[in-house]
Amino acid sequence: MKLSRQEINCLEEELRLLDPTIYQRGEQLFRNDDCELVSVNTHNRELNFFVKGNIQPHYEVKINLEEASQFQRGFLGKEVGSCECIYFEDNGECKHTAAAMLYLSAQKKGNIRLPQTSKVKSENPLSPMEIAFDPDAPNVLLSNLEFIKNYRGWHCKVEDVKISTNRLVYLLTDYSHHYELTIQIHKDNITLSCNYQKDILIKNALVWFYQRMKQSSKELNYAIPAKRAKIMEYVLAEHGLEELTGSFEDYFEINLSGDLLNVYPKGRLEGLFNTSPLIESMDKELFSALNSMSSGEQLLNHTSSDTGTYNAGIAFFINNYSSKLSCIKAIKGKGTKRAPEELKTKLDWVYDPEDASLAPTTGIKELIPQLTSMNKLLAKSNDDNTLITLHEKFLAILSIGKELPFHLLAPSVHYYNYKPRPKDLQKITAVTANLQFNLSREEFTYLLRPYILVENERFFVDELDEQCVIYDLFLLIHQKRLAYFPTPKEHKALLYFLSTPIIRFTEKDRPEMERGLIHRLAKDFKVNYEAGIIEIDEPTEKPQRHLYISEMGNFVLFRPAVRYKEGLLSYPLENGTLIDHENNKVYLPDLEEEEQLVQDIQKMHPAFAHKGLQGFFYLSFDQFMDNYWFLDAFEKLKESGVRVFGLDQLKGFKFSPHPAQVDFNLDTKPDWFEANLEVAFGNNKVKLKDLKKAVESGQNYIELSDGSIGILPEKWMEKFAKLFRSSLQDKNTLKVAKTHFSLVDELADPEQHKALLQEIAEKKARLASFKEIENTPPPKKLNAQLRHYQQEGLNWLNFLKDYGWGGILADDMGLGKTLQLISLICQIKEGKKSAPVLVVAPTTLLFNWKNELDKFAPHLDYFIHHGQRYDDPAEFKKHDVVLTSYGVVINDIELLKNIRFQLIVADESQAIKNVSSRRHRALTQLKSPLKIALSGTPIENNIAELFAQMNFVNPGFFTTFAAFKRDYANPLKKGDQSHLAVELRKKVAPFILRRTKEEVLTELPDKTEEYLYCEMGAVQRKLYDAYRNEYRDFLRGKLEEDGEDNTNFYVLEGLTRLRQICDSTALVKNGEPVQESAKINLLLEHILEKTGKHKILIFSQFVKMLELITDKLQEENVNYTYLDGKTSLKEREKRVKIFQENEENRVFLISLKAGGTGLNLTAADYVYIVDPWWNPATENQAIDRCYRMGQKKNVFAYRMVCKNTVEEKILHLQEAKMKLSKDIIGEGSSILSTLTKDSLLELFS
Repeated sequence: MKLSRQEINCLEEELRLLDPTIYQRGEQLFRNDDCELVSVNTHNRELNFFVKGNIQPHYEVKINLEEASQFQRGFLGKEVGSCECIYFEDNGECKHTAAAMLYLSAQKKGNIRLPQTSKVKSENPLSPMEIAFDPDAPNVLLSNLEFIKNYRGWHCKVEDVKISTNRLVYLLTDYSHHYELTIQIHKDNITLSCNYQKDILIKNALVWFYQRMKQSSKELNYAIPAKRAKIMEYVLAEHGLEELTGSFEDYFEINLSGDLLNVYPKGRLEGLFNTSPLIESMDKELFSALNSMSSGEQLLNHTSSDTGTYNAGIAFFINNYSSKLSCIKAIKGKGTKRAPEELKTKLDWVYDPEDASLAPTTGIKELIPQLTSMNKLLAKSNDDNTLITLHEKFLAILSIGKELPFHLLAPSVHYYNYKPRPKDLQKITAVTANLQFNLSREEFTYLLRPYILVENERFFVDELDEQCVIYDLFLLIHQKRLAYFPTPKEHKALLYFLSTPIIRFTEKDRPEMERGLIHRLAKDFKVNYEAGIIEIDEPTEKPQRHLYISEMGNFVLFRPAVRYKEGLLSYPLENGTLIDHENNKVYLPDLEEEEQLVQDIQKMHPAFAHKGLQGFFYLSFDQFMDNYWFLDAFEKLKESGVRVFGLDQLKGFKFSPHPAQVDFNLDTKPDWFEANLEVAFGNNKVKLKDLKKAVESGQNYIELSDGSIGILPEKWMEKFAKLFRSSLQDKNTLKVAKTHFSLVDELADPEQHKALLQEIAEKKARLASFKEIENTPPPKKLNAQLRHYQQEGLNWLNFLKDYGWGGILADDMGLGKTLQLISLICQIKEGKKSAPVLVVAPTTLLFNWKNELDKFAPHLDYFIHHGQRYDDPAEFKKHDVVLTSYGVVINDIELLKNIRFQLIVADESQAIKNVSSRRHRALTQLKSPLKIALSGTPIENNIAELFAQMNFVNPGFFTTFAAFKRDYANPLKKGDQSHLAVELRKKVAPFILRRTKEEVLTELPDKTEEYLYCEMGAVQRKLYDAYRNEYRDFLRGKLEEDGEDNTNFYVLEGLTRLRQICDSTALVKNGEPVQESAKINLLLEHILEKTGKHKILIFSQFVKMLELITDKLQEENVNYTYLDGKTSLKEREKRVKIFQENEENRVFLISLKAGGTGLNLTAADYVYIVDPWWNPATENQAIDRCYRMGQKKNVFAYRMVCKNTVEEKILHLQEAKMKLSKDIIGEGSSILSTLTKDSLLELFS
């Protein structure tokens, strides 16, 4: 291997920079022949040496010449040489590397070859080695290791210890080598072996082991099974746990903590500590720190005498060999009394922009990241493209740090690893330079000379001397001024003209020189013509401001220009000369106009602040498109009179530069509001159907007729969406139902739509508060005294009637919704309306309506169209009120749809919650000017049920079901759509009236609701686990195979089976000889022992469970009443009366579905929900059978839940899923409709 000239220069420079003492000691090693070359890697230019040492016989030294062409380590951050000795690790240089470099320097004229024989000889092998050992007498081992004291070792650290039976392996490091020292324990000795073969390394490991055994002589016992058993026995006895059985490995593990091995409890004993040492440790390491934090002592640590006393500056590292800037660093130091603001003492580098020692300095926080980025680029090999980026960053640093002092630093090793020295600082001033050209005429030739203009001082390139040094990014003038060019073009041109500083040409050559050279130079540089060579004039036309846009790869370029006349453009960022070639004139530009144009464009985007050096500003295409920046930018340019060219030529840009012009008009018609919406981008008008399609799909853009893309204004997007969700398109107009007056009010313009807003204001004024709605006197013949809230409800119903709107009366159960509707019916009949009122209710509630009519309006003639039914429509007109069931409406729809009723009431309107059901389709065919739905729970499972009921009372309110699902149901189901919930609630609020008992029945007694947790017995738990595991495994496969939507049936089946087992094992098939029910046992305990003579309601979904309870009640001779879906209306009424009036009848068992509505059971004050239903609203309905008007006693309601079962999981899921429905109406929702795959499987876990 032969050294190149660059490699030799590199070695000589490294040797020159060494500390003189290091150099002398290295030279002595070299001359004593204590440096041996042991390997040569020609490919990587790496050489390895063994050099004699003091602590150990020799050290390994590496010399790497791969990057010798960039050998200034102070700039590269890399060392040419490296050594494994400690001195080199601390100082970055040592006598061993010096000796190796001197060795190579001496070989610079010839080939470097390895010596034929090595002076480093192996001694007798030391590994493996056997040493006598007695685990009960540690001193035996230490005495047998005494010989190791004669070995010389160096620092080693243990990183890990691997322990197995009779074996320990220590993993050590000296930061240059990684040792594996293996100790194999035998009966009366140990064997030591090391992974290295070098004697010096083996000895170093043995020295460490000897010191280790002196420190912890019993450590080897951790590998001996008998000794581990003794350790376990001792620890267990210390804590009074002698009765524990098992092996050491069951309860303990041995781990390295710091550099020591310790025994730690694990498993059942994890966290077991010796009390006194633990408390002592916490006192020292925790509580003292906590007390210190509370005392305020930490504030003292931030009060330093040096705070704010250091000055900051910038240091430029220059490489005189390559004439390049090597790096730029922030520096700090203190001044003197004479120069307090200078950097004279205590110099150091600044790494932290928040450095508290710095005096308040402008720009230091912004400067540090810029320096880091700049230095990364400087470390790379640079081409012209990188030069542009470097120039930008360089100018940015000069601008940000303009308030700081600038210094030069000559190359020295001290500047990279150590603090700088004040004597090496050379203060400089940054000044702007320009490259210009002077064209003069001599006797018979023209002379073109480039020169550098610095602070009005000319430096002609042909006269530059050593006082003006040219570097890659700046010039250094007289070692005092750092002169920089505003553009990299000037620097690039200067480097060229250094070799051609004078150009002469004759009159004959002038035309060609002007075309080929001078005019082209004038594009980027100022060319000064001496008098008489060319005419100089001023423009007469008013300058026009232009911006030329183009693209380059993934970038958009912005080139500002000023047009002075046809064909005469000046580019302010290019510092050129304004030449009219046709008329052979030079024009003087309007510098103020050009500077103002540049400033206006720079303000358009933050990225333009330090750009423009190439003659243009630029953005990445992503920046150009970000938040549609270009729309606002081009609008501002238009306002400031700047003409934009080239936008239509951008290949990657298909967007219309025109902002959307929105023309929105509203008009009122008898039955609806009419909206006319036009959107245009320049001359491109958007079709209404295309606009609607874009908005409904969530796009904020639309394709225009010319193929470009128009951006829809963000402030209008939400308005468009609301409008389309609530309207029907009729050709080029949108029809909005009058019920959506709140939306129209929001969209209307106060100046443009005054008359329409006045109409809406009148409606809102009447609907905004019940106090403002006209008070309606109660019907004269009503046999009841209305409560205040019932009177307000009657007022609200009359208001809806007057305006022809339908509504949902959603009062809490037990607040008298039936009475409020009977009051309305009485008023209608007092007005002598001939058409009958139709009341549709579940079959079980027909007798309740009958009783209420008999009680409160005995003067009304009613007919129950159920069982006995009419076939002739004329027969209905003979009665004031017709009562019928949902089932009869379905069967008789052809008859009923031909009758126009005065009022239609749908009681328990959740019965029509399914829009595809026959019930819903039948009821929506019935005719009436007023439709009212009654329901305490308008939303039971999901908000699609709200659409069904609103579609009944106000047809067309939500346009179509598909639109409702798209706009509301589906997004709300996914969650995180709070704005939609707010919009929906606002939309339906005028047409839904809901009051809770807590709001209006302040006289009601307290209601206490609690969970009654039950512990399953062994048989019940065993059966539950078996069914749960079977369904979980089945559903996991089914979900993977068929997806969530196709497994609902199996999920419901599995959940039902598990709930049945929670009730009683007798509800499912099993082979157990004895059946168990924790709930029945606990329920009987409460009935017999804890409820005294109180009356009790017991609800269950499962009739078979109720039968099991009745069997137990009969055994205990407890009187009870029973009701389920098979109970006839007549018998139902009879049993309710018995329970209400017979004191001996204490218990009423009711199936949840059959008795959840229409029953008044205020005699009871204890309620038990045996098996909680998925929908808490259903449970609340059951509880409210007794918690309603007329209740005088406190009510206690218990939901019975088996612990650690699906019932408990369902309760947790319900809490998380109830919020949405409350946001819309105020009630909870079923979790079944919103379960995902993961939450489904969680139920079966």
